[in-house]
Amino acid sequence: MMHIEYHEDGTVTLRGEAGAAEPHATLRVTNRRTGETITVTVGADGSFSATLRAEAGDELEIVVIDRAGNQSEKQNLTVGAASGQLPPDPASIAPPLDPTGFTSLLDATEFLYTGANPIQRDVAPGTIEARRAAVIRGRVQTRDGQALSGVTITLQGHPELGHTLSRADGMFDMVVNGGGLMVINYERDGYLPAQRKVKTPWQDYVWAEDVALIPLDPNATEITLGAAHMQVAQGSVEQDEDGQRQATILFPAGTQAELVMPDGTRQPLTSATVRATEYTVGPNGPKAMPGELPPTTAYTYAVELSLDEAIAVGAKEVRFDRPVFVYVDNFLDFPVGGIVPAGWYDRDKAAWIPSDNGRVIQILAIENGQAVLDVDGSGQPASPEALAVLNITEEERSQLAALYPAGHSLWRTPVEHFTPWDCNWPYGPPEDAVAPESEVRELEEKDDEPDCQPGSIIECQNQVVRQSIPVTGTPFSLNYRSDRVPGRQSAYHLTIPVSGNEPLPASVARIEMEVWIAGQQHRHSFPAQPNQNHSFVWDGKDGFGRRVLGSKQAKVRIGYVYKAVYYEPSSFANAFGVAGTNPIEGDRDNSEVILWQESQHWLGVDDARSLGLGGWSITPQHSYEPNAEVLWAGDGTRRSAGLVSDEIQTI
Repeated sequence: MMHIEYHEDGTVTLRGEAGAAEPHATLRVTNRRTGETITVTVGADGSFSATLRAEAGDELEIVVIDRAGNQSEKQNLTVGAASGQLPPDPASIAPPLDPTGFTSLLDATEFLYTGANPIQRDVAPGTIEARRAAVIRGRVQTRDGQALSGVTITLQGHPELGHTLSRADGMFDMVVNGGGLMVINYERDGYLPAQRKVKTPWQDYVWAEDVALIPLDPNATEITLGAAHMQVAQGSVEQDEDGQRQATILFPAGTQAELVMPDGTRQPLTSATVRATEYTVGPNGPKAMPGELPPTTAYTYAVELSLDEAIAVGAKEVRFDRPVFVYVDNFLDFPVGGIVPAGWYDRDKAAWIPSDNGRVIQILAIENGQAVLDVDGSGQPASPEALAVLNITEEERSQLAALYPAGHSLWRTPVEHFTPWDCNWPYGPPEDAVAPESEVRELEEKDDEPDCQPGSIIECQNQVVRQSIPVTGTPFSLNYRSDRVPGRQSAYHLTIPVSGNEPLPASVARIEMEVWIAGQQHRHSFPAQPNQNHSFVWDGKDGFGRRVLGSKQAKVRIGYVYKAVYYEPSSFANAFGVAGTNPIEGDRDNSEVILWQESQHWLGVDDARSLGLGGWSITPQHSYEPNAEVLWAGDGTRRSAGLVSDEIQTI
């Protein structure tokens, strides 16, 4: 049996009790994120102790080697969070909502950033405005889909909003002032940072897309800057269902580099440790991107080009005095001679910046130790003039001959600085693509002035039972409505047509549905078939498990998912994000187009029990629900602000 002890210096101790391993065997413990390995000897009683640096979320690989040198199967142990290290689940500390009135979002969520040990730390006093309060919810995971805790979450350009950490389940919550676009920063030691944009509402919750953080590539290449010969650095060979590829960087002879610091100053370098970390690997590759792609650019290939020396001192970027050349195997079989649209990610601007185009080339043959190249798709060797236009030297051709076989095709992209780089082709939906066109039906559609027969206590359109009892000696009455008590389940129900009666386009891969309400998020996937409906029932609680008084707006999204169609890039010098007119070959399983339909609907009821009269109201006692903009009159009638020209004001 093993357990972990946590220490203030950032180390953990892995201990095994008696009988955990063979006496005098060797135990090897490796932190898979940092690469640090500790080897210890198991004691005579079968116990052991191994101490190394680790953080919550790190995976420890444990191997026992017996005295004969035989290695046991590897065991993996995930480091959890030390007591008090990570924020608690908000549901465990959220105070109950006021059962006697409508609670504003500010009052409902201020527990997140107030108190002695808040979940959201360092929020400047008075920052959050009552009328604009909003909550961003999100989730962080690893590339393999496991929850990643201990990620620092901040809002770019808003230090007054403080920061928080992702919890043991990878979730986080931050209260902000809504009404604009915000950039979320995700950072954790040992992982590459990421950013996501989110449009924040007023007085509501919003969910950020899930993000996956990835560690640096383990392959590291030492190069000498200013060397008299060309040098080569390579990342790991990556393999997924789209194919095999490897990033290779060629540094021309004499290349110099300098670090650009956050304050704009520059520091020269003499040597560098180069890494190339691909983001776009596996099914969670889209979640791992450093930032959202431009809307016209398909998910294709992105790589972080980095120097260990720059990361160690917090440099903003690495600048070279001449272009270095990044080669990637043409794993998607784009046509030789075509443009490679290239761009780099500016973390200060949270945006992709177009750069000089690359080119798809092919090695036709190896002659005299040099690669014979086709650079225009003609199938013929490129002329000296064509090679000169692309700055392809004889030394570079010699390196290509040593690295790749004849017949191999590659993307070649010039790069003048190290940041995240992206080689992504423009895309669009298939020709037969259409967006969903369905009408979500609310079972509870209220009419302010329903038709009732004389003497009837039933509102015909609203299907509501009413009763009124005069209060003796007063001009008032006690009034009951069946839609102002929690038992009216239809007020919490939506029938969502996922697909209509007509056949779907043949190119629809699947249908996605999302429902957001009161901080909850519900996601479902459906096959590409007609005549599908989903019955959604809200439990009447917020995202922290508390019963909500009144109604809340549900946001429903239905999306038809299509396989992206790659298009020929434009002929511009910087073609990144600019499409041409002709579709081209190229197939990326994770490159998709989703055409969404969105709608909003009110769910929930005004709970008249909050008035203290057992679910009845008295004639002169009214209540106003700000979010739904509805005045609930004490006589049982209602008035919707959205249906009248006069403004309803509250004091």
